[in-house]
Amino acid sequence: MYGRCRTWLVKHFDAERPIDSSNAGDADEWAGFLRRELEENTARKLSDVAKQAFRYAVRRQLIMENPFADLVAFVRENSERDHTATAEDFDKVVGVLPDMEWRLIAALVRYGGLRVPSEIFALNWRDVNLAIDRI
Repeated sequence: MYGRCRTWLVKHFDAERPIDSSNAGDADEWAGFLRRELEENTARKLSDVAKQAFRYAVRRQLIMENPFADLVAFVRENSERDHTATAEDFDKVVGVLPDMEWRLIAALVRYGGLRVPSEIFALNWRDVNLAIDRI
């Protein structure tokens, strides 16, 4: 995300622009530029990343204040993009996966509700109880 945020900062500002030359108005213009170019939630997420990066610059005393501090950065729910994959959808996906390991990961995500990669790769054999068919 940091690299993507940098890309959008450079698209709007010159890459050679000194970090201490931006003010809150410049940040507002950048946020408006993002909203014109990207989905609302993507613009908000990138604003959050910029806020973090510039907060770090303040802490490192590279700049005196964070021009991005007041940008709206919380991501809103967008139910229009919700989609529940059907069993048929899942079968199509599983059909093109390269091997059994990938199929197992897909099944744990779809039917076990595990998150990737954090919960999938944290699993150990001690988490599997074959006696009661539970993970």
